[in-house]
Amino acid sequence: RDVVEHLILSEEGLRSQFRQISTGGEGAPEGFDIDGFNASRKNKLAEMTHQQLFERYTYSRSRTAEFARGLSDEQLAIMGRHPALGMCMLADMLKMMYLHHTMHIKEIKKVI
Repeated sequence: RDVVEHLILSEEGLRSQFRQISTGGEGAPEGFDIDGFNASRKNKLAEMTHQQLFERYTYSRSRTAEFARGLSDEQLAIMGRHPALGMCMLADMLKMMYLHHTMHIKEIKKVI
């Protein structure tokens, strides 16, 4: 459950930052404490049922996919600050998001 909540909240937060970067923003603030941020978000979705979490996860992933499909090559090449990677291209941030999800999905499959 904690991993699914983390995936939802990280997806939504990163998508917001990616949108900002795609329009000329810098991304995460310099010195951003990703571990502190993640800890502060723990149990934020505790009131949601497993079904509601699944639906929100699915909706959030579809919005990210829609956002990514709409990016031009020029936007994908924009540099911005990722909260964990630091300065990199938006394309690399999207790849990292995919790898992050893949890693956590494997964790979930181990306990199902």
